[in-house]
Amino acid sequence: MVLYTSKKEQEMDNEFIEKEGEVYMKRLEEEREKRNQDSDKDSVLL
Repeated sequence: MVLYTSKKEQEMDNEFIEKEGEVYMKRLEEEREKRNQDSDKDSVLL
């Protein structure tokens, strides 16, 4: 029973970590796109 609970908790922890990692990577990508759009507005073509 203890081993089953420990394994189940570990699986849940891994799922949580993976989900949070995906959220973090999505946030990074959005920030990168925002910065690129801002820099495009500031650039001047001659």
